[in-house]
Amino acid sequence: MSTIKSLLKKQESAFISLRELLKQMSTEGNSTVQDAAELLRREIKRLQRKGEAVPEWHQRFSTGWDVVATYDLPSAQQMLTDFADEGDSLYEHVAEWEDGVAISGEPLDDDVGFLRSAIYDLLDNCGLKLSRAVPVVGQVKSAQPLTGVVQDFELKSMAADALEALGFSPIPDWMHPLIAMPTFQVREAACVMAGYDPLGYLNGNTGDPRVEADIARYRRLLLAAIAAGDLTGGNWSTDPTEQEVSHVELHDWCRANLQIWPIPSLKPFRTNDTEIKEKLRAAEAERDDLARQLRTAKVDIARLKSLEETPGYRDITHDRYAPKLAAAIDAWEAVTDPQGKHPKQALVQWLTKNAAKLGLWDKDRPNKTAIEEAAKVANWQERGGAPRTPG
Repeated sequence: MSTIKSLLKKQESAFISLRELLKQMSTEGNSTVQDAAELLRREIKRLQRKGEAVPEWHQRFSTGWDVVATYDLPSAQQMLTDFADEGDSLYEHVAEWEDGVAISGEPLDDDVGFLRSAIYDLLDNCGLKLSRAVPVVGQVKSAQPLTGVVQDFELKSMAADALEALGFSPIPDWMHPLIAMPTFQVREAACVMAGYDPLGYLNGNTGDPRVEADIARYRRLLLAAIAAGDLTGGNWSTDPTEQEVSHVELHDWCRANLQIWPIPSLKPFRTNDTEIKEKLRAAEAERDDLARQLRTAKVDIARLKSLEETPGYRDITHDRYAPKLAAAIDAWEAVTDPQGKHPKQALVQWLTKNAAKLGLWDKDRPNKTAIEEAAKVANWQERGGAPRTPG
């Protein structure tokens, strides 16, 4: 990774959104998000009453993070109040829309939060020590216990696999045409990840603040992944959410980052593991080599069987091969019924007909002398006259 990308990731990781923080508190503190929000609200109020320093609210922008503007501070505080009172943010996000895309508006609950170091120190002082390890995008730590979001991801994936095995489709009808989609725009992918039909939503914006907030969270996540180089975006003009991302890449990235991509992928998973790719290439080369050896062995086996089945007197490569002897035996085996003729006459007729392939050939015609000699050897009735009648 380049030095600039490393610096960007380091700067990005210094911020934690309110929603991310409450999720981490509930997971590691074994409680609900609502209880986590109530603890944070009480601790902030306690410090304010004592006149002590309180971690400043910060807001995340596409260009980085900064201290929340004074006029946005009540909005941020209201989000925490909603989480504490209702278990989720009920704050109505007012935005201006252009072609179904939010182009301005007040912050969302995943855009406001704190600097990790400051808020973790506050929670340490009140007895809740959270892990300060920053999750790495594109990396899953399999050694961690399956709790919280990891367990939820595994259960959802297992449930989808079980439904498919039973013959039920775990996806709604509107998803079926999208299975074969090669790419998705960022805004379309965000709709899919939030569970909404991208075509239906983008062509007729509902205006529901909860829907807008759900989709906005995933838009922000995907744009951050593209900016960090973990997803490959395409070209865009004035709206970065118009970038096209490969369906296969979206599928793999979601799986690697504990996100649910609900549309089945017809393409095989990609792999960036060079060692695995090299082993695969070596295995394919070994397979091809074994296939060649097998074909050669089959030819050799067939040739050996042919040699075993061919008597020595018929083997033209034999040192003692005698053409007349072989011809005489062939004629004796072939002429089983002279059909009223003397056996020798029938043998001569058969040998003359097959002289060329028996090697009884003299320049451009059958070798009568050789045929006569072979017929004498094969003749089983040396006395003249008509053949004897059996019985």
